[in-house]
Amino acid sequence: FKNIQGYKCNKATTNFGGRRWVAWYASEIPFHDGPYKFHGLPGLILEISSDDGEYHFTTIGIQNKENGILPIVKTLKLSNQQLLHFKTKTAEEPSLKLKQAMIRSGLSGSTVNVVFDGADSNENNSDLYERINSEYWQWMKKHNNPIEKHDIWLK
Repeated sequence: FKNIQGYKCNKATTNFGGRRWVAWYASEIPFHDGPYKFHGLPGLILEISSDDGEYHFTTIGIQNKENGILPIVKTLKLSNQQLLHFKTKTAEEPSLKLKQAMIRSGLSGSTVNVVFDGADSNENNSDLYERINSEYWQWMKKHNNPIEKHDIWLK
């Protein structure tokens, strides 16, 4: 047992995404949920960490609100294979979505003033696409530690 935010928590372990995880859940909070994809325990997960020390999620506060409203969200269901394919294509050419939008709007081949990562840019399309790709790839190298070891982490 462990006390987190005044709740008595039980320990559970699992293997997920190529990592071993230790979770602490509070049975007295009747929600079978937790951070990221972790859920299904008989209480709310208040803390979970990977054994390799790469990830650690912990609750820093709990508020009880009456008459809460949950938004209705439309979702697109993809298989793991479809999602990995989408992520791979995005990682190969991060500027593709912008390129397609510019072609659809008739702006292809022109010079466009764009703000990207807080910087104002007035450059031709091919230079802009190359800069977006380059900056995105640099970000991916720096942040290449997906929770699921055989996954792709996108910005």
